Amino acid sequence: MFFWKAIKTAFNWSSVPFSLYLAFGFFLSQLLNIQVYKAKGATSLQTWFMAAGILNYQPSVKLVKFLCLIMAVFIFFLCQFLIPKIRLFSGERMLTTGILISVIFCIISQLIFSSVMRLSYEFSFCLIVFTGLIVYQVFIQPVQGELGQNLRVYQELWDLLKILIPICIGFPILMSGGGFIAYFYMREQEFLRVQLYRHIAMALYFEIGAALFLLLPILRKILYMRGNL
Repeated sequence: MFFWKAIKTAFNWSSVPFSLYLAFGFFLSQLLNIQVYKAKGATSLQTWFMAAGILNYQPSVKLVKFLCLIMAVFIFFLCQFLIPKIRLFSGERMLTTGILISVIFCIISQLIFSSVMRLSYEFSFCLIVFTGLIVYQVFIQPVQGELGQNLRVYQELWDLLKILIPICIGFPILMSGGGFIAYFYMREQEFLRVQLYRHIAMALYFEIGAALFLLLPILRKILYMRGNL
């Protein structure tokens, strides 16, 4: 009986889009980072332990890829377990829990191999997922009330949409823009070009998540309420 409940939790379909997005986002971020250095001829990758002089060991590219795949699977199933429980929290508790989980995921990712730029990408994917859960819990899920209450919620949704659109458009630029990349690699033009391609891919992935989990759900709710006011 317990095993069957665990299986049902692991394949909770309402949580699958969030879990898949986050798991694949981490894996894609890590994989593209590996490919950048592999294209440069690297056969191993630096860790923060190596950079700090704590441990004189650099894992091979093959080992790192395997660890990243294991982490993606771990994130998927952990999210499948946690998200149904997080949905029951209040908005404030969802925020603090989401930030804590995001920090833990990003730390684990950085322990596999180091990358400051990758940290910004992966944390932004976490923000998309947990902000999407908060938006659904606080603004979209509540049942219909009186006309005055519905009008207030309708206006709040419009205000939220107007705030999120410029943030979602501008955030990929802020999280790791071309100038930030060029600062580190200004003498390596070919390496800079590959890094910029990676940044474009990560920015597009961020925008896909923002559209699926934030903007479209809010817009659908606005249109639904518009037809019922």
